[in-house]
Amino acid sequence: GGGSGNDERDQTLNQLLVELDGFGTDTQIVCIAATNRVDVLDKALVRPGRFDRKIVIPKPDYIGRKEILQVHAKNKPIADNIDWNILAGETEGFSGAALASVVNLAALQAAKKSREKVTMDDFQTALETETLGKVLPQGLGEENEKRLALVHAAAAVGYHLLCKDMVELSFATIVARESNAEGQVAIAENPVALRPGAFTKGFLRRHLRTCLVPSVAEEVVYGFDNCTKVTAPYSGRAREIAAFFVNNCAMSDEDSEFSYIPTGQVIEVNDFLRSDRVEHMLPSTTADRYIRADEETRRLMENQYAAARRFVLKQRAAIEAVQAIIIEKRTVQADELTAIIDKLAVAPFDDEERQSVQASDRTPFREWNGTKPADKV
Repeated sequence: GGGSGNDERDQTLNQLLVELDGFGTDTQIVCIAATNRVDVLDKALVRPGRFDRKIVIPKPDYIGRKEILQVHAKNKPIADNIDWNILAGETEGFSGAALASVVNLAALQAAKKSREKVTMDDFQTALETETLGKVLPQGLGEENEKRLALVHAAAAVGYHLLCKDMVELSFATIVARESNAEGQVAIAENPVALRPGAFTKGFLRRHLRTCLVPSVAEEVVYGFDNCTKVTAPYSGRAREIAAFFVNNCAMSDEDSEFSYIPTGQVIEVNDFLRSDRVEHMLPSTTADRYIRADEETRRLMENQYAAARRFVLKQRAAIEAVQAIIIEKRTVQADELTAIIDKLAVAPFDDEERQSVQASDRTPFREWNGTKPADKV
């Protein structure tokens, strides 16, 4: 923030630079520094020959999370039946500090229950507390909880039957918590599908349909005019997937032109003060083509909405059974959820009615005649 250039910080920095550029012959010394504000570092520090090599330490992966959890559990009385693989899958995106907090919360939970050892139930409770916050003392009312249980039961059935190849169920809850009073369905990373970004067209369509299943289930049971905003997070995610499918991935099903040319891009801005997700039209496209891409997005959502309705009507018995156990226990773990769904689900699960489009059937591009379109933006 200004200054004379002779304050203590500048003197320290200058001396450090002198030492880095020293003429000594001892090359056995390596100087390492760490910061979480790399954007405000003095350029003299990071020029070649000084702190010129950046080492990015990302959040731990599946194997790393498993090992970190075991390290923090070494000095605690842990039960023999702890499944570290499940815990590693359910803590996707957790930092090392968050994993340490989970282990400590689990130990506190065991102490509250007067247990001699920390059990898997304690870890599940700790995970819920870490991700959702503490339990709120008041309830939401019987009728409200029935509706919430239906919405999350529909989501659980959809994820388990349609997206099993990429994700696994973790738990479903309607317990009101500090950061989430409406409950949720938690999904875990599938260790077999550790393929970052390898989301195929088929999976994206099924994921889109799964996000529409809760709103369809609520409409089927309560009627169109009695739907609520509880399903808004699911439906909003469906719109994001559809727009990404057409505008950014060029994966259109119906219009061959949009199966090749992306028309938009999503830019995520993450800095010290804000985190925004902004969508822009690509400079190389036209307003007309962008509008047509939006129409294609709508058509994709309409097709998947129809498929979601067929799915709900077909799997209604499984959805209602999951709803009943969620109402009874309020928080249900994955093994119970999957057992009920597998028992009552009606195969085939993915019976989407669509024509398969082959590459040879697509309309080839027309050659450009060199003229700029009149509606060029």
